[in-house]
Amino acid sequence: MSPAKNGSYVESIIHRFGPFSDGQNAANITYYNGTIYGITVAGGVDNASCLSPQGAFGQNPHRVGCGTIYSVKPHGRDFRVLYRFQGNADGNWPLAGLVVSNGSLYGTTLLGGKFGAGVAYKLTP
Repeated sequence: MSPAKNGSYVESIIHRFGPFSDGQNAANITYYNGTIYGITVAGGVDNASCLSPQGAFGQNPHRVGCGTIYSVKPHGRDFRVLYRFQGNADGNWPLAGLVVSNGSLYGTTLLGGKFGAGVAYKLTP
């Protein structure tokens, strides 16, 4: 959003999530070194280990994808999926906002991992 001449703000869309492989249900973003990094809670990979949590979307667990980590420039160009969660050992349903430290992205997932209770991860673009 940027201010208009009259002081109100004008929204501009920099990316529309479309293909399942891009991710679905975009959640948190962070800005680092000229790039926006974000997560999607669902989409990405469609496999049996990528079930929604009980009660999510108002129904029993169903296949919704494992989520993604993506990057995009503020002007909307250069959208890239950096990682597609697989839902097993690497987790699924990333929910926490990304934290940047020393050029790496850190976050957590709600589900997946060795015991199914989520993982903490690091991704270096």
